[in-house]
Amino acid sequence: MNYSFAEKLLWSKGQSQQDDLATLRAMISGAVSVEPTTEREDRNGNDYAATLRHGAVILIDVKSRTPGCSRFWNR
Repeated sequence: MNYSFAEKLLWSKGQSQQDDLATLRAMISGAVSVEPTTEREDRNGNDYAATLRHGAVILIDVKSRTPGCSRFWNR
């Protein structure tokens, strides 16, 4: 089954993005902000950027999956 990048990007920008942001903010102590990256960065595998108290930036690749896709994962 094939999906276009644009199709999956639209899906990930919905509720999934809100859940991801809340999870990342809770998990990264010292983060003063967590923001989605640009589409160009997203295409390079960086979905979010977390800025820490002292200015360091962490780039984060999130793997959100639609229900049922695990049947296609290699074990």
